[in-house]
Amino acid sequence: MNEVQMDAAAQLARAERLGAEARRGGRWYVRYMLVFGVGSFAMAAVFAFVDGKTAAFVTMPFWIAFVVAISVWSATRKVGMRGFGALHGTVMLGWTLAWITTVVVGSNWMPDVWQWWIGGGVVMAAFAFAGAGVAHRRSRG
Repeated sequence: MNEVQMDAAAQLARAERLGAEARRGGRWYVRYMLVFGVGSFAMAAVFAFVDGKTAAFVTMPFWIAFVVAISVWSATRKVGMRGFGALHGTVMLGWTLAWITTVVVGSNWMPDVWQWWIGGGVVMAAFAFAGAGVAHRRSRG
């Protein structure tokens, strides 16, 4: 091999290492989505077993602190993954629609039906867990 070929091979190897490092660096989003899914389910579960006004009064400060904490943590991550914006937007759109449906229907027509709130929590968590699954697949490279 001549010098140009060796330099090209070294650059390709470096690009491969950097690509693998970037994919591994995107794994934080898997943890983020898993934690977000568990937190979403937990909040819905509170509404399942505590009256709505008390649940809202007690859980909202915790929920706000939780969202701020994971948002600040995620802002400190240096690496995103390919398609991050589309993935996060899709997951959050699905989660938001599930949350709105759970809260509106649950508050107005099923306030004392614990199965509704647990089901809503499962659906919200499912969106987050699906996002975690996609992120995991993408970060394996």
